[in-house]
Amino acid sequence: MISLNEIFDNYGRKARLFPAFLVASPLIALAATYTPLFEFGVVHLMWVIVVSAALYLLADLARRQGKSVEKSLTAQWGGYPSKLMLRHSDETVDAHTKQRYHDRAEALIEGINLPSPDEEQANPKEADAKYESVVRYLLAHTRDSPKFALLLKENTAYGFRRNLYGLRSAGLAMLFGCFCFVTYNSLDVLLIGELPEPPAIYLLIAYLVSGILWLALVTASSVRDAADEYARQLLTSLEML
Repeated sequence: MISLNEIFDNYGRKARLFPAFLVASPLIALAATYTPLFEFGVVHLMWVIVVSAALYLLADLARRQGKSVEKSLTAQWGGYPSKLMLRHSDETVDAHTKQRYHDRAEALIEGINLPSPDEEQANPKEADAKYESVVRYLLAHTRDSPKFALLLKENTAYGFRRNLYGLRSAGLAMLFGCFCFVTYNSLDVLLIGELPEPPAIYLLIAYLVSGILWLALVTASSVRDAADEYARQLLTSLEML
């Protein structure tokens, strides 16, 4: 039997599969609630196959949607945080630490001379091109997971939040659809002014709470927070190379 480890690596499981599972979880809970326990037949086997295939497709969708929202978010931010933090005009990293990063980058990357504050101000486009070159160098030389374990952890956290934000609309739509199904299935009880009995009432409460959490926690600002942490750790790796 094929395991998840063979299909997804650690990054894939946490940054792609987990967001996909969160989107599909209302439907999985619905199927589990309305499927008799201890009666495993052909229909149930089909459910397992369909859900497994859906999770794989949703994981791929998470990656594509994550990349899509990343483009719009970085356009709003003015670029990737790792590039922004190398700018003299950006105050996220203190000036002394930033100068160390600049000096280390010039020592590591042949032929690159990073701009001074005045040069950056005079030609910001050229300065950004050099900062982007530094970031590309770091991305290419920090793939040794054991050595850069913390960087991988921050990258995974960023990927999870980015991909989950990319699936935000799908997650809310799934919750709404399942909520409507349970409500319709309990309509005869609701029409006489009574609350549905368990497990229907538990599902409705869970769906409402989940919707609030999606709206409150899955936001552009949460993606930016993770992106900033990843950028800080990426720049810190300059002193580890």
